[in-house]
Amino acid sequence: MRDVDIRFLIIMVLLTGGCVGGGEAPQEAPETTAPAVAQQVETTAPPPTTPPPWAYLFSSSTPFSDAVPTGSDKTKPLTDTDYNFVLKFPSKPADYEDGAKVLYKSPTGTIYVLKFQSASGAAEFFEFALSKIETGKETITKKTLTKEGQPLDVYHRTEYTTYFGTLVQKGVFIYYLQMYSGAYDTESYITENMDYLFVPDIEEEASGGAAQTIEADFSSPATQLIEVIPKGAATELISKNDYEYTLEFPEKPYSYDTGIKAIYTTPPGNIYVMRFKSTEGAEDFYSSMLLRFQRSENINAVKVVLTTDGKSLEAHNKIKGTTYVATMIQKGVFIYYVKIGKDQFESESYIKSSMAYLFE
Repeated sequence: MRDVDIRFLIIMVLLTGGCVGGGEAPQEAPETTAPAVAQQVETTAPPPTTPPPWAYLFSSSTPFSDAVPTGSDKTKPLTDTDYNFVLKFPSKPADYEDGAKVLYKSPTGTIYVLKFQSASGAAEFFEFALSKIETGKETITKKTLTKEGQPLDVYHRTEYTTYFGTLVQKGVFIYYLQMYSGAYDTESYITENMDYLFVPDIEEEASGGAAQTIEADFSSPATQLIEVIPKGAATELISKNDYEYTLEFPEKPYSYDTGIKAIYTTPPGNIYVMRFKSTEGAEDFYSSMLLRFQRSENINAVKVVLTTDGKSLEAHNKIKGTTYVATMIQKGVFIYYVKIGKDQFESESYIKSSMAYLFE
């Protein structure tokens, strides 16, 4: 071979060997796992659900802060002084839940709020409260406000030309507003700041309390006295003194069986209940008792018909002079003498809320 060819061959071998086995082989990049890309799952989010105002007002779970206008300066618990001397309401019934006094600086005023366990309980108590206020020197004037075509009944409380406040009942709440200095100003405040009250009333399903579910046989002399009175009482037999001086009843006839005095603390008062040997015997005695009072110079028995949930009950309020004493009822073999609270409105309210099992 020629020297040139040999040199060319040697150079090619050296070059080829350097590429294959000489030096360090290039390092491969380590295998890595790419971070997973979070896949967005398309979902249809439910639209925000804000219950309409009436749903809040209708529920006893509503806090006072949601039931009054915003901007209050302070909220205090409703005291007995507020209840008895400012509101002048009847004794708190079993359906009453809580109360608050809400103070405002701008505009200056106070809103008293009472919350009940049911809308029907609040409405029933409201009627009694209005009636009780009107029995004094004060006057209740009904006014219907309108906003966006929806009416709202408000009741102004006055004495002669002096304005005291405005009463409103809606859902489970009763309001007593003392805003500004006059009825017109308070009406303006309600229209401008309490528009959530201008909604249709909601019909409430009757829940029926424990006292309303009594299923005693009122026509049977075997029915126990403890079965036909509201729960929560301490009981004792009707004494001779109770019968003659408290009840002022006629002499016990042969048909009279037994009787108890049921003593309650909330609300305070007593229920005397007597059982007879037959319904006819109870009816005859009840008639003679009413006649005895009618013939008395200073005692009168005034007939009243109480109604609740579409049912009615005939009763008689015992009035001595001009003072209410008690409410009397005859049901089957039983005669009731109910003296609960301070006046007839409180007793009647108690009968309707806690003794609804007597209605038919």
